[in-house]
Amino acid sequence: MKSKLLLFLMLILTFGIMAGCSSSSSGNADNEKDKADKLVMAYLPMEGAEGMQQTNKEFQDGLSELLGVPVESFQATSYNAAIEAMKNKKVDMVLMPPFAYLLGEQRADIEPLAKVESTNEVVSSIIVAKDSDIKTLADLKGKTFGFIEPSSSSGHLLPKTLILKELGLTVDELEKDFFKDVKFVGSHESAIIGVVNGQYDAASVASPTPEALVERGMIEKGSYRIIAQSEPSPGIPFTVRTDLPEEMKEKIKDYLINYKDSKFVENYLGLKDATFGEATSSDYDILRDITELLNMSPEELLPQ
Repeated sequence: MKSKLLLFLMLILTFGIMAGCSSSSSGNADNEKDKADKLVMAYLPMEGAEGMQQTNKEFQDGLSELLGVPVESFQATSYNAAIEAMKNKKVDMVLMPPFAYLLGEQRADIEPLAKVESTNEVVSSIIVAKDSDIKTLADLKGKTFGFIEPSSSSGHLLPKTLILKELGLTVDELEKDFFKDVKFVGSHESAIIGVVNGQYDAASVASPTPEALVERGMIEKGSYRIIAQSEPSPGIPFTVRTDLPEEMKEKIKDYLINYKDSKFVENYLGLKDATFGEATSSDYDILRDITELLNMSPEELLPQ
């Protein structure tokens, strides 16, 4: 009887030690999850000038000081390469186009912390010549139309979605039956000049471009009319891996939102006086609607 009792007590002690070791191991794993010994930020091919490299370093140095860990750079060759690096935990943070973010959300479990904000919000404007008989989107039926290029947000995706929604058309109806002819003209300038010169009846362009051409003397003031405008596209997001420590993500977000040196964004994206504002996944629902409406994946909507 005593031997059975002793055996029972030994089993209890053994299981207690094993449970303690397991708890300690789990606790250590949790602690490791809450720590990060560095932050790796990917840069896409658009960054190459010396001025950009200098502003990158200044940006990284400030972030490193706040986080208390080194901030390293990673040169990605493409959006897909940056997303794959995030998936494999080689990269923690990337500033990427909105459709690239949607693709990364699917492939690599990433989230937006902040987005680029500018005082000059860009929308897509559908324009016609000043003396055109086209007054509404419905009047575009049977007309010739100039888009910019298939992957252009303001020059194709946003205006195409606007027309589909406003007129209740399917993609097939719009592409096969609605317009007399559609051309991808390559640039916003070419689209505007083409409308003014009568090469096509209407075109979709980024909202600041027509006035910029007037200021440069390339077209006359009042030579075009705007018949419709899209919703603005959400700002370009700064994305991070979702599994980064929460404290680190909050510090990165605070750093971005309070970062006031506009040279970083200007050198990166060509936007003057732009800053960062808070971003959430729902800010990009308009783009998710586009992928659904056009029956295209985010990858198909990215520039090739």
